[in-house]
Amino acid sequence: MLYIYWGRILCVLFYGLLTLGILRGNKSLSDYFVLKKKQLALQNTVDSLNAEIHLLKQEIHRIEQSEEYAIKVLKDKYHVIEDNEELIFFDHTSP
Repeated sequence: MLYIYWGRILCVLFYGLLTLGILRGNKSLSDYFVLKKKQLALQNTVDSLNAEIHLLKQEIHRIEQSEEYAIKVLKDKYHVIEDNEELIFFDHTSP
């Protein structure tokens, strides 16, 4: 009977110390959840960047396949004009 009593006390003490170590140790359970949250944020960033890469690859393919589209992109995004054209900018900040 005495061995069973001390066995239970040692088990409770062991699991208590184990739980305390997990919650307060160098690599605690709260650290795990903080790292897990950071991992999720980084994974979302990676997924977002992969989606952006996919869209840019599609845009590159469209530019390579269509000269008209390439010229449109040059004019719209980079304000490239031909020799006989003029480019006029409007100031949208003034009333």
